[in-house]
Amino acid sequence: MNETALELQLFENLKPELTSFCYRMLGSIDDADDAVQETFIRVWQSWHSFRLESSFKTWVYRIASNLAVGLAHK
Repeated sequence: MNETALELQLFENLKPELTSFCYRMLGSIDDADDAVQETFIRVWQSWHSFRLESSFKTWVYRIASNLAVGLAHK
């Protein structure tokens, strides 16, 4: 399995629980789906900056949390 496929699989494994997390923060399934998609884009764009100082899951949740807070304040 190449690195890109592994990255995609890691994110796909988190997607259901990440959607639930975003739903609890935003209160709308449509907004939660949008937040998860935007999180995926930001993870993909920032993959080179992931330093393994925390787990992949923690890093993704931090991105999603920051994104959801920003969306909630709009």
